[in-house]
Amino acid sequence: DSCQALSGYELNDEDCDDTDEDVNPDATEICNSLDDDCDGLVDDDDSDLDTSTASSWYTDADGDGEGDASTEVVSCDQPSGTVADDSDCDDDDVAVNTAASEVCDGVDNDCDGATDDDDSSLDTSTTSGWYTDSDGDGYGDPTGLVSACDQPAGTSSDDTDCDDGDADVNPASTEVCNGYDDDCDGHIDDADASVTGLLTFYEDADSDGYGDDSLTTEACSAPSGYDADGGDCDDDDSAVNPGADEICNEIDDDCDGDIDDDDSDLDTSTADEWWPDDDLDGYGDAGASALSACEQPSGYEDNDDDCDDSDSDVNPAGTEDCNGYDDDCDGVADSASVCPCDVEYQGGDSSHPYMFCQTLTSWTDAQVDCDDYGYHLLAIGDATEDSWADSTADSYSTSKWWFGYNDVSTEGSWVWDGGSSATYTNWASGEPNNSGSNEDCAQLNRYTDGTWNDEPCSSTFYFVCEAG
Repeated sequence: DSCQALSGYELNDEDCDDTDEDVNPDATEICNSLDDDCDGLVDDDDSDLDTSTASSWYTDADGDGEGDASTEVVSCDQPSGTVADDSDCDDDDVAVNTAASEVCDGVDNDCDGATDDDDSSLDTSTTSGWYTDSDGDGYGDPTGLVSACDQPAGTSSDDTDCDDGDADVNPASTEVCNGYDDDCDGHIDDADASVTGLLTFYEDADSDGYGDDSLTTEACSAPSGYDADGGDCDDDDSAVNPGADEICNEIDDDCDGDIDDDDSDLDTSTADEWWPDDDLDGYGDAGASALSACEQPSGYEDNDDDCDDSDSDVNPAGTEDCNGYDDDCDGVADSASVCPCDVEYQGGDSSHPYMFCQTLTSWTDAQVDCDDYGYHLLAIGDATEDSWADSTADSYSTSKWWFGYNDVSTEGSWVWDGGSSATYTNWASGEPNNSGSNEDCAQLNRYTDGTWNDEPCSSTFYFVCEAG
């Protein structure tokens, strides 16, 4: 004890470690394992601890060596279950930490803030293979592989599409006849047992392009010996088929069920020509149109030799008679050999005969004689006929010749034999004069200039008859 402070002494005894000047009641408790402020408490046990001298510790619940930053504990000593690293982004999963590899699992495995496909450090061995599906049919192109965790747009997990440019071609499609492998099984059309939509083909034994309807097969393409067209009614004859022309041969050439004349499609160039035989004399009408037919139609003949099909006595087998007609159809009507008078034809028209009769006869008897043979006394129609008749009569005789002009019925009203009026006359000057009041009939050759004269009908002259 002392009344005054002694050197090296203090009035208190509060220093708990008088060998360390940094340890005293006024010191700051810091992490150093000492009771720096001599309050009997050391480091973490002292509430006065200067925590700035402490360390941060983080709970490592999953024991992966990395702690959860949200669980910071400040202390001098490392609490149990903590670590100094705060980089664990999922402290409940030991596989998630900065040292882990990013894999495809929807988790940020390496805690770099990027997950799965968004992480450039992704372990691609954990990705899946996806295949480009350009045609959107759900099947991908095996050559268009894309590796990713999640399926990229425009891809498919299936790599069995054999044509990724056609949505109708994929393993789920139906094989049809179109020249493509629609179902991607490696087989096309007929080579694929599952093909549908087959066509019907017909066996074509005669190779004419048409098959037998009763012998068929189904396929995409015509097998050898088969055709797409059927309808052949005789598959042993290549000339008989639906594309053939119907011709006259007693065969249904075009397979329409009709034969020869019964077929409206008949090629008439193969038919015969037939002419109507209205008078049934065995000769067809030369003036009628021919009918083409394979078989002879009733009432027709295979010739057009009949020159008058209204008279069965007139035909090439007929007997020529003196009647103004061409009875035997030889182009010549009558002749001197069958007529009682000389026969002539004006201008070479042998179908229109005239008889020049050198028998002295009255006009009336001449009229009767002409009529007996189907003729009439000459009726002159024009100057040409007049000149020809006059010169022809002269060639036989320059005597007078009766012709048909007369006014027997009514004096002064001259008409032709038969009663028709004249359109041409050639009277001599001053004629007719009805001399003696009985000259009612006309005659040729009275005058040398060929003009006409009237004479009494009872006079006897030669006469000219005309057919028709």
